[in-house]
Amino acid sequence: MEITLNLDSTGLPQPPPHLNKKEQSDIDIVGSKIRTEHYMLPALTPSDSHDELYKDADVTDCVLLPRTFWLPSGAAPANNFERIAKSVFDFHLRDKKLASCVDHSTSGAEWWCQVRPSPPSGRYAATDNTSGLSKEGVVFHYDKDEDLNEMSGIHVFPHVSTVTYLTDLGAPTVILDRFVDSIQGGGSTQSNGGVVEKGVISYPAGGKHVCFDGRSLHAVVACFKSKSLDEELEGYAKSLGEPEKNRGSAIRRGRRITFLVNVWVNYKPIGVERWDNSGAFHLSGESVGEEEKNSGVDKIYEELFDGVKKEEMSTVVLNKSLNNAKEGESFSFSIGSDEEITFTDIPLSEIQKNEVGGTCHVEFGSNGCTLKTAAAVPLTKKQKTNDNV
Repeated sequence: MEITLNLDSTGLPQPPPHLNKKEQSDIDIVGSKIRTEHYMLPALTPSDSHDELYKDADVTDCVLLPRTFWLPSGAAPANNFERIAKSVFDFHLRDKKLASCVDHSTSGAEWWCQVRPSPPSGRYAATDNTSGLSKEGVVFHYDKDEDLNEMSGIHVFPHVSTVTYLTDLGAPTVILDRFVDSIQGGGSTQSNGGVVEKGVISYPAGGKHVCFDGRSLHAVVACFKSKSLDEELEGYAKSLGEPEKNRGSAIRRGRRITFLVNVWVNYKPIGVERWDNSGAFHLSGESVGEEEKNSGVDKIYEELFDGVKKEEMSTVVLNKSLNNAKEGESFSFSIGSDEEITFTDIPLSEIQKNEVGGTCHVEFGSNGCTLKTAAAVPLTKKQKTNDNV
């Protein structure tokens, strides 16, 4: 099998030679370092109207299906998850300066779902029954062309990785300012002895969308919550009260459900194919006739980003050193079999104040820790889109 790769030194696919050379550098606008932002998408706030999406998440979590799916750039979506994937892809490539840098024949959105806890036949329940990952977390990893990496050890990364939360529960996504040392070989993290200097901790909120550099190390980390998922689920079940008409839909919302999209520019991961609508598994919102399409059915998922902008962060500076502070806690996490990431003296109690859907940017320095935080407040469609991404 012969593959021609056109990558930069960090593993990002580059424009093919036939595109406008003078604008090739613009491709880096999509994937610049420390580019982590979050938005609220009111159209995806958990409700009975999204009941079919929650069912679809169970379907795509099935261990019998591929891990991820492909939506080619410019293709007409055939179901609701493809509609959301297209909205995400188009939003992150909306900058007109990128137009001459994108080969649409090899660009597209790679999408998939994660459900915690998994259904009995779910991928995570089926693959891990002992470590707790099927309930809570996802180990630290890099989004990449998984098949190519397994075959050759080469890392090829998406320009943008994204997480869209469909429910309010579960552990936060943790994104670190850490790339691999070399795109070929082991995938070691950059220097600093594995100690974390900068990171983002994003707590789930239904309708919240987080985007970050596709080369960044990230995970779902349960220990940054004050409650376990079991405790969250118990509280959620009590909040439902007596049985009601839509209780089934409400129970489906009582899980951590995320929809993930990797934005690939000028590259298609090996072995990732489009959802097969002709197969035994079906998703909601499959292609319909023009009359139904024009009636606005499913249109909400094609216009998710209309009129939203990124939320502003507020800054909290902890002026004292946390080296000996009681509230400073340390955590270590494995990456693969022989590497480790360490969070030293993290102000966990301060961070957990944001755990109801908030986002916390953490930066460690010699004089203490700086936190930039934002609450998960839905934005109205009257607000203009901020294109300065």
